[in-house]
Amino acid sequence: MNRGLSLFAGLFLAIVPNVQAAELPRVYQPEQSGVKSDILIAQTARVRRIEFARGSNSTTIRDSVIRGERNVYILGARARQTMRVNISSSQAQGGALFDVVSPDGVVLETGATTFEQELPASGNYRIVVGGARGNASFSLNVSIK
Repeated sequence: MNRGLSLFAGLFLAIVPNVQAAELPRVYQPEQSGVKSDILIAQTARVRRIEFARGSNSTTIRDSVIRGERNVYILGARARQTMRVNISSSQAQGGALFDVVSPDGVVLETGATTFEQELPASGNYRIVVGGARGNASFSLNVSIK
């Protein structure tokens, strides 16, 4: 490692205040969930846009995720629409969980298997899926009304 870079990194870390997670706004704080949601802190992520069939307001995605990786599904929606998300997976594999992140980065739900909420803003929402204890095959149902 370059000495100049090492010195810079050390100085940067020295000036970051020691703030407890509870003092921060609920933006990307995976440690607040009971699952210690590693879901948002992905080492590798597959990203895919969700699009509904013409005339439909829902879809079901059958997919799988490998331990340590995350699948990110992006879905455009408007403020005040209601989003419903359900995931089902084999508990024998450890199961799959998801987080829902708003367009402005606020975590609306973490470590969940179901979610239903009126959306606070218009834009692209992210549904981040990961295995609870390892690899997981899952069925993800998403609807917007």
